[in-house]
Order: sequence, then C-alpha cells, then structure tokens
Amino acid sequence: MIEGDIDALNAPDKVLISESLAKKLFPEESVLGKQFIGDEIKAEIGGVYQDFPENSIIGNAVYQKIPDKEGAGIWQYNNYEAYILVDDPANIPGILDNYRKNYRDNTDYWDKKDLRLTHLPDVYYQTDLVFESQTNKGNRAQVLILFFIALIIVVIAAINFINFSNALTPIRLKSINTQKVLGCPVGTLRMSILFEAVILCLLAFSLAVVLVNLLSRTTFSDTVSGGISLSAHLPLIAGAGVFALFTGLIAGCWPAWYITSFQPAMVLKGNFGRSSKGRSLRSFLVGVQFVVSFILIVGALFINIQNRMMTRSSLGFEKEQVAIIKLNKKLSSNTNILRKELSQIPEIEGVATTDRVIGGGDTYSNYGRTYKGEQIFYNLIHTDPSILDVLGISVMEGRGFLPEDALGDGALVFNETARREFGVEPGTVIEMDWEQYHFREKVVGIMDDIKYNSYRSDLGPFAFYVKEGFRNYALVRIQKGVNYQAVVESVRKMLKQIDPDYPLEMNLYNEVLNNVYSKELVLGRQITLFSIIAILISLFGVFGVVLFESEYKRREIAIRKVFGSTIREILFLLNNQYLRILSVCFVLAIPLSWYLISSWLKNFSYKTPMYWWIFALAFIAVTFITVITITIQNWRMANTNPVDSIKTE
Repeated sequence: MIEGDIDALNAPDKVLISESLAKKLFPEESVLGKQFIGDEIKAEIGGVYQDFPENSIIGNAVYQKIPDKEGAGIWQYNNYEAYILVDDPANIPGILDNYRKNYRDNTDYWDKKDLRLTHLPDVYYQTDLVFESQTNKGNRAQVLILFFIALIIVVIAAINFINFSNALTPIRLKSINTQKVLGCPVGTLRMSILFEAVILCLLAFSLAVVLVNLLSRTTFSDTVSGGISLSAHLPLIAGAGVFALFTGLIAGCWPAWYITSFQPAMVLKGNFGRSSKGRSLRSFLVGVQFVVSFILIVGALFINIQNRMMTRSSLGFEKEQVAIIKLNKKLSSNTNILRKELSQIPEIEGVATTDRVIGGGDTYSNYGRTYKGEQIFYNLIHTDPSILDVLGISVMEGRGFLPEDALGDGALVFNETARREFGVEPGTVIEMDWEQYHFREKVVGIMDDIKYNSYRSDLGPFAFYVKEGFRNYALVRIQKGVNYQAVVESVRKMLKQIDPDYPLEMNLYNEVLNNVYSKELVLGRQITLFSIIAILISLFGVFGVVLFESEYKRREIAIRKVFGSTIREILFLLNNQYLRILSVCFVLAIPLSWYLISSWLKNFSYKTPMYWWIFALAFIAVTFITVITITIQNWRMANTNPVDSIKTE
C-alpha cells in the first residue's frame, strides 16, 4: 500500500485505486478521502496500492468490496474467481472433496464439470477451462520451443568456434610448439587458450546486452510478450552472463586440448590436418549444424502455414465485409437506437449486437439446461435477431430469428453439433427450473457448424440466443467496394451524437483474428527470425571447414588439373563430400522435425496436414545455399595455377 489501509475494502462505500491512477487524477496531492465517480461506482478513495507488474493476472483496477448478497442463492454463478490461501498444498485434495460433498447441486452439475484448485504460478499456462476470465494466456510448448532454439543457436555458435579454432591450428602450432620447447607447461598453454575462449564469449555477451538494450527501444520488443527491458529482468541478465561464461568454458575445452596435443614431429611434417579422426570430427560438427538447419526450416514453414490457415480459413460465416465496434455502457444500454442510427449510413447493409465476438476467443457463456428431461451444456452468444443476416449464416432446418423472438424467454438457433449430441430439433423447448429462475426457451432453427471459437479448441454444442439484454459489441456489415475509412468516419460522427465522449473502437474481422492468434503469429515471426540466424551461423561454420579442408587439397586439385580434370569436375568432386553429409543429415532430421512439429500441432484441434513437400523444400534450400557457399570458396582454389600449388606443397 502506498497510501491508506487495505482494510478500506471492508467498507462498501470505499475503493482502492492504483498508484498510477492516483498520480493521473491528483498529481500533486493525496487522494485519500476524495470522491471517485465512474460508470457504475461512486465511492470514497480509501487507499492507493502499488501498481501490479504488466505480467500479473491481477491488473490495475478500481477495487471495491463485493456486496454481501452478491449472487445469493445462485449456486452456479460464475462471474468471479476464487483465490484460496491453504495452510498446506497437501490438503488440496481434501478441500476439493469436502467442497463437492457439500455442494448443493452436486448430482446434476459437477458430475459433468471438473472442479480444481490451480497453483497460482500455473494459471498462466492453463487453457482447458470452461469458465475463464483471464485471456492473456501462455503456451508452455511455445516457451520450450523458443528456449530450445536459443540453446541450439548457442550450440551451433560453439561448434563454429571449435571449427574455426581447428582451421587456425596450422597457424598456431609453430608458436605453441616453440613455447613447449622453451619449457612452457602444457597445462599453462591449455589454460591460456581456454581463457581466450571465455573472454571471447563474455565480449560477445556484452555486445548482445548492448544490442538488446537498443532493440528494446524499437518495435522489435513487440515480438516478445514479456518485453525485453533490461532493467526489468536483471536476474535474467545475470543468469545469461553465467551461461555465457559456461559456454566459453565448454567451447574452449576441445581447442585447448586439440591444439596442444600434437607431437612436434607431426607438426613438422604438416600432415595432422589430413588425419581420419580430424576429418570425422569436422564432418560430425558440420552434420549437427545441417540437422538443426533442416529442423528449423521445416518448423518455420509449418508454423507459418498453420498461422495462415487459422487467420485466412473460412469460419463458416462471411467475415470479410464485417467490422466490429466495441460498445461502452451508454451505447450498450441503447442498442435499439444504435442499430437504427447505424442502419441509416448508406454504406452499412446490416447491424447486429452481441455480448461476444464470434470467433474472437475460446471463452463464452456456458449454459446448463434441461432438454427432454436430460441435462445438457452448450456455449452461447446473446445477440439480436439480425445476427444471421449480418454474418450470412444459413439455417439448415427450421427458421431464422424474427423480431418477436427477443420477447419473453427468447429463442435459440443451435449448431449441427448440438443436434448431433443432444438431438435438439426446431419447435422444441429448452427448460430451466431452478429456485427463482424458470425459463422456456424456444428452439427455432438449426444452422451448420460455424467456427465460433479458435482453432485451439474443438467445436462443441453452440447456440445464438435472442433476447433483450445488455450487449458489448456491434457487428456492422459493410457494402463491397466502399471506402472503409470513410465508413469509420461516418460511424464516428453518428456515435458522437449518442455519446459525445465515446472513443470509437472499430476493427475489421481479420484484425480481430490476428489478435486472437497474436501469440502464434509472434511465434511464427520469432521462429523464422531465429531460423535465419541459425542458418547463417551454420553457413559460417561450413565456410570455415571448407576453408580448412581446401588448404590441404591444393596439391590434389593441382594434380587433377594436370591430368586433364576440368574446373567443373573438380568443383563437383569437392561438393560431393558435403552433399553426402547433407543427405545423411536430412534423413536424420526428418523424424526429429516430424516429432517436434507434431507435438506443437497438438495445441490445436484443427491443424495443417504434414505436407511432404515442406521437407523436400527444406532440403533443396539448405543444399542450394551450401553448394553456393562451397563453390565460391573452392572456385578460387580450382582456378589456381597448378604449378604454384605443387611448388607450394
């Protein structure tokens, strides 16, 4: 608490506000005791609390005591979440058992629902909930994928360090052996080489910190949901520094041992670079990079295809001409006037108001009702009779909504899944008789299944429910070919007449879908970016190995040219070694990438097929880039005068 007392929440006429809101309202004075007036509240400010972090599920809001009689007698009221402080986590099963035992409607209701207590840090990753108010959820699989890719990039960089160290071996050997002859201990030489690797890694880490700091001030920070501010993640930066130190030690161990392990006689002969063990090691390290490159390319392609499918596939209704307007309390309370005024704009063909955006998420009202003596549960959107016309949804059986359906207990149009699971038919009645609630809702029609939720969830029983009530959104159908910005301005002017203080929030359906799949779209961009980085680093490693190998093939190339080999034949011979490595690595990468992509696609109920041509495209891309890299390096060697090469040898 910054000011006041937390006990202010015990008084129904007091509120708590955040520190940022307090400074905005009264920047130079205390807010305690002052009146706070909002849309639905008029109370005294009893305290100011410190702002919650951006990544907290508890947000900055105006907090007030829940009325003592809130939801009294309504045992299925699900407008709130409960936070329970337990003395021992081991007691949680007993708490749940006791709750079920004493729950009033246990027989009919909780047999079909999963009641659980979730450890607070795990809420962020929990997505399989029916009643859920938290929409900013994370995906544990995606976090692990990104962590795995980051680790792989560091491993590739470490492999490249080893490859380049090996390539520099001929240059350093004379110096090292001279120091050996002069009495320098081998351990001292190895420690000095290891120290060089650690210093290099720490310098690279320092440069990375500077780059991240610069990127945090640009739009690049939007690609990371948690932000990349250094000041907000100091423990993470410290941990990354320790990891950089550890990486330097690991990457430097092999070169330190390898460079100092040769006998002086072998060094004088200069044939250490041709050893079979050395070639095998270099081939293995290059192979690891190729496998990683294949996996990342395949992953990036499949993720982008899945994202494209989710954002561009048909939802079962016409969304291309529909825009969505977020309503405030005043507009929501005047939906009849709102629809009438919007319909007078020439470019608008129809208007419907709803309490949810169809296809805008996975959280909907979930109703339990009685149908033909059986308890049924289904998702539901409150709307008005024009919804089917605005979205271009056809009724398969029965009829659509009529204006008079909004009167009385209301009317329902179910989807095909509801008819298949519950046998719901037009002309029947859905009932609810529970304490003070008694409903007889008419089933007037059956529509085809529409994608009312995201591609992460299965389609379930669903209905549009027409009855007078509160609405949060207006869906506007716009004529084809008109200027969208002109329509927005017309809507803004019209809504100003109803509520002069209303800031218009109007978006096309595709923008809403992009928001629904924002995490997947960001992941796709991240995977693509990191894949490019990893492939570039891998190519640097291949270039280093080719540079190393080509120096030891000068005489071979010269002799082949003397005996009549063409440059083309020599280049084919030199590329052939790496093409064999590429082919073996591709075979190894196929099952690994297949498993990883299949695991990621399990997050979606509707997923892209595993196209074979994606794997072929990855092979062609890596092969093409590798061949170009090898050819460019070996072209100079193949064009060298053979006399000079033989003379050098």
